[in-house]
Amino acid sequence: AGALAYYDLVTEAMLQGTIIIGGFIKTSLLTANNIRVGTLDTVRLNVGSTTNNDIYFKYSGIRMYDAGGRTINIYKSGYKYLQLALGSTAGILSTNGKLQLSGVGSIELWAGSSIFHLHSTGTLQLPNLSYAPTGHTGDVAFTNVDKRLKLYTYGAWRHILSSAGW
Repeated sequence: AGALAYYDLVTEAMLQGTIIIGGFIKTSLLTANNIRVGTLDTVRLNVGSTTNNDIYFKYSGIRMYDAGGRTINIYKSGYKYLQLALGSTAGILSTNGKLQLSGVGSIELWAGSSIFHLHSTGTLQLPNLSYAPTGHTGDVAFTNVDKRLKLYTYGAWRHILSSAGW
């Protein structure tokens, strides 16, 4: 009876355009709401529809999706997201515990509304501050108000005196 039931399943699968050969499902089109597998070994995985193009890991709550334009978002449930903005001349690479940013001209680092520029010339451009922020020992800041570089040390902001030239 078991062999006959198996034969009926294979016959039904063959009539529907799906055939099982040697443990593999051979089909030109498989439409399903849910497919559960232990391991999925594929050459290419196409994900998405017209409204939702994401990969979601159910038990860890991780979601990766196309946020439009040149942006990819990676989100972990209960946390903020990591956003990767891609371009033809810039990119982000993380390997061996290092974060490598590449760009043409300068790279911007944002902290709130403050923007730091790392220029390809090897210089760091500090944001222009119009007020004295809460400081931490070793902080360096620049303000156009008095056109001076400031250093925070011993609990206060101090002026750094300079002269023209290199």
